[in-house]
Amino acid sequence: VDWTLRDILDGLTCCPKLGQLSIRPLPGQTVDEKPLTALSLPLLTVLEVSGSPTSCARLLEMLALPPFVVITMDIIHTDDEIEMQHVLAVNLQAHYKRGKAQLMRSLACPTVNHSTRGGAVLFNAYADERTYHLEDFSDHAHLLSLWTYPQIPEALQRVVEILFPVLPFSDISFLD
Repeated sequence: VDWTLRDILDGLTCCPKLGQLSIRPLPGQTVDEKPLTALSLPLLTVLEVSGSPTSCARLLEMLALPPFVVITMDIIHTDDEIEMQHVLAVNLQAHYKRGKAQLMRSLACPTVNHSTRGGAVLFNAYADERTYHLEDFSDHAHLLSLWTYPQIPEALQRVVEILFPVLPFSDISFLD
C-alpha cells in the first residue's frame, strides 16, 4: 500500500481524542509533498513510530503533542544517514520547548541486538532517579526512547553530538 504522511495526517484529523498512536514503519516522504499543517492531539499519551530520521522528524513537525506524551522512536538509518538526524533533533527540541515536559532524571544507554537490523544503541530517559538495567526496561515507563543503529564508533559519536545538546538532559543525575 502506498501511503504518505499527508494520508496519516488526514486520518488523524478524524481522531481528536486519540490517546495512543503507533505507526511502524512510517512512509518515506516524497520531495514534492506540500507543506502540512500541524495537528493538535491534546490527549495523546503514547507515540510510537519507526522510520527514517526524516520521516520521524516530519511526523513530529506535523503533530502538536502535549508535553506529557511518551515518545518511542525506532530511527532506521545507515551510518551514511547520521547527519539526517539533525532534522529529527530540531523537531524533538521544538516539542520539549513547547510545553512543560516532565523532567528526565535517569538515562540508560545500552547496546542491544535487534533481530533484523543488528546492533542498536538505545537511549531511554526516565523521570525517577535510579539506574536501569536492560532487563528493567519493559517494567518501567520511560519518557523518551530512541533506538539508533550506528555501526561504527564515529557514527555513534556523531549521534550523541547531534541529539544530546537538544534534548532536555540537563537534569539527568543517573547515567547507566
